[in-house]
Amino acid sequence: MTMCTKSSYLSLLQSSIQATVVADTSWSWPDHQRPPARYYVSVLVFPVAAEDKSHQSCSACHSIHPFTQNRMAAAANRVVPVLLVAVVLGGLLAPEMAWARRWQRVRLRLYMHDVIGGPERTAIRLIWGVGPPHASMPGRTFGDTVAIDDLVTEGPGIGSRPVGRAQGTYMLSSQHEEVIVVAITVVLTAGPYNGSTLVVAGRDRINDDTRELAVVGGTGDLRGAEGYVLWRTAKVWSEIHMALELDVHASVPLPDNDDDDAVAVETQ
Repeated sequence: MTMCTKSSYLSLLQSSIQATVVADTSWSWPDHQRPPARYYVSVLVFPVAAEDKSHQSCSACHSIHPFTQNRMAAAANRVVPVLLVAVVLGGLLAPEMAWARRWQRVRLRLYMHDVIGGPERTAIRLIWGVGPPHASMPGRTFGDTVAIDDLVTEGPGIGSRPVGRAQGTYMLSSQHEEVIVVAITVVLTAGPYNGSTLVVAGRDRINDDTRELAVVGGTGDLRGAEGYVLWRTAKVWSEIHMALELDVHASVPLPDNDDDDAVAVETQ
């Protein structure tokens, strides 16, 4: 009696789990973000696949009172959805837990100082006046490009403690909007990430209060970093000196235990 009931709902559960596995593993997740869910769901499939089929037929079941049969069927209907939910949740949550174990969050707030004139200038013109005149920026032309080697500090003040340099280029990349393309490497020379770099790139609409750029890489303790930077104009000190705030939200992959070049990741 018990064996027949168990066989019935386990058979249904097996087909349901198999359908869930197919649906779950059809999702496309980047390898470094979420491992395929099949590795977690298949563990629950094996006991079902190994069910003993020898009790598929049981003559004693035909003698059970109809009322008892109805109660047994109702119980089986309750068990199957509960087990199926457990399987689905296991497939969904286990990869998320694996992702959390493999990545370390990084938060930094830095300030870079653009100085475009004077004896301590940190920006020079590489390409200037070559393209057509810009539609909304008098005196500028499409394609104007500047190289920078800006001081990076822990605060927006002129006398704030230096923590690195921001080196790269700005290019006026729109013919009509006040937009530049930023491509810089932030070299850190102090703090918990001393000796590491962070690569930042993206589109900067210079008149917006907050602009979002991408973290596309890094080295040292920030090796393989990815995320975003909220880029703001923090302070305009003069006509030639401006401080920009870099609010960094990133993640770095934790090194594998068997990686000989692995470095320890520190959090701020």
